[in-house]
Order: sequence, then structure tokens, then C-alpha cells
Amino acid sequence: MTTDEYVYITISLLPVENMATRWKRGDGSDEEARRAFRSLLQMSLAYDTNAAEEFLAEIPEKMAQPPWNYRGTLEKNLKGSPFALFLYDALYFYAVLMDRMLNSSINPRNGTAMFEMARDSETRFDGKSGRVHMDTNNDRIGDYVIFSLQTDKPEYTPMLHIRMTAEGTDRMKPVADWGILGVKTPVDTPPCGFYNEFCPGDNTKRDVIIGCVATIGMLMAAIGACVFYFYKRRKFEEDLERMLWKLKYDDIEFLTNKKSGSQSQSAISQSSLVSDFSISHIDHGPQLRIGYHKGALVAVRVLSKTGILLTRMDHVELKT
Repeated sequence: MTTDEYVYITISLLPVENMATRWKRGDGSDEEARRAFRSLLQMSLAYDTNAAEEFLAEIPEKMAQPPWNYRGTLEKNLKGSPFALFLYDALYFYAVLMDRMLNSSINPRNGTAMFEMARDSETRFDGKSGRVHMDTNNDRIGDYVIFSLQTDKPEYTPMLHIRMTAEGTDRMKPVADWGILGVKTPVDTPPCGFYNEFCPGDNTKRDVIIGCVATIGMLMAAIGACVFYFYKRRKFEEDLERMLWKLKYDDIEFLTNKKSGSQSQSAISQSSLVSDFSISHIDHGPQLRIGYHKGALVAVRVLSKTGILLTRMDHVELKT
């Protein structure tokens, strides 16, 4: 509160106790507190302070008289509650309305007529809690005063009087001093905005961090791709070395020479190729035998060689 960046406003129904010198605590920091309070504006209902104080002091005396005969407040040297000001004005306002209705031969039980009459300008008056008059909704229109701690004065004094009317607001006294800002009116938004949106800081460190994270991410992705590529390549080579394309001779179910028979017909029915490929069209040479391996039609040719040397290309072709 000791900076010139903000102005603080407190709102109360009535001026608080010791409002003029609220910063005084007697704890050795009054001067620092006073500087802070120069940024504080206090707003309350406007009313005649002297008249109100006399009325509140009179309440204990009236309470000690008949028919109340209560002397507790008077003996304790206390004053009446500040809210007694509003209670008095409310009852007085009701009495004024009743008097006007009776003089106008209007039924006092007619709430609609009373409601309409309350908005009439003739029912306005200066009460104990300030000027009393109603708007179109019969809500009280209050007058307000704003107190500030002026530079050249030792306590809070009225800085602005606001007189409310049904048509709007009428400023009765211009602003004299805005706290420690002197005569300079503070802006309604901090220089850097409420979320520092107008004062972006140095983003170099943030940009460096984002760049490093992005670079590390790209490197990790590249390393992962390389690892996956070499893994697939190594697995392919291992499959070639295991010669997974080789078939076990005992797993082949060869066809007999008879074209009819339960075994031959059963084997043929297991292959989807039989409908498109007739075994009778295969050249059954002396060294060629036809059979099935796990449902697939295969041809086996006997080669009269003691050994066969296959290149890598041969392995790849046989695998595919």
C-alpha cells in the first residue's frame, strides 16, 4: 500500500470509529502506516455528523425516562447505536406517509396508495441518517461522501460529495487529492495489466528451454527410428540363416497314382487351388511328385546332386 500503483477504497454504511486517524496505533510505526493510508479512500453515507452525534448522545437520556426507565446505557456513559439513525428515519418516514394519507382521506391500509405516495417528492426530508427520498422502486437513494488523507492535513477529510438523484449522479465537490499520487488521477488498469499482459518479460530462457526440448525430442525420434530399422534388418537376416522356407519331407502328404480314392479326394478337398488347377495337367515326370504341405499344393522334384550352394539372393527369393 505504500506504492503509487493502486488506490484502495473501503465502503461502510456509516463512518467508522476514529476514521480520521485510523492509522494511529502507538506502536512506533504510525508514520509508515500513515503513508499506507494515504492510498486508502473511505466511502460512507453522507449525513450531518454533529446532529447525528447529538441524537445518539440523547438516546441514553430518553431511555432512562418513562416508560422505559432503563439506565444501563446512561450509567455506562455509552451512546446509542449508529443504526438508531436509520430506525428513527424509517419510523419518521412512515409517520409522514400516514399523516398525508389521513389528510387526503385515503385508507391507511391501502398499501398501493402508500407505495405511490412514498415516491412523491413531497415526502422527501433531511433525516438523522442523511437525506431521505425514494426512487421509482421505493429504494432509498443515498448521498455519499468520500474521505481522503490530504497531503497538507493530519487526518481524513471529505474529498468528494456525491449527491444521488433519480436521474443520476451529481458530483458536488471535485477531487482534490488522490493519496500519495498528489493531484494525478490513477489509471483504472495497472501499467503492466492485471495479468502482466502489457509487460512481457525476457523470454530468452524460456525459448532456450523450448528449443532444447524440441531438439532432444527430434534426436530421440531419430535414434528410435534407427534402432527399429537395424532391429528389423537383423531379424530378417536371422530368418534367412534359419532357412524358414525349408519344408520337412515327412510333413508332405504325397498323392497316390490313383486319381480316385478316399485319401486322394480328402487331400484335394483341403486346397482352394484344386478348383482352378487340375492335377492331371501337371507333367508327372519320373522325378516329380505332387503332394500337400499343410493344405498347400507342392511339387517335389528329385535332384541327382550331392550338394547345392545357395547364394543370399537365392535365400531371399525362396523366403518371399
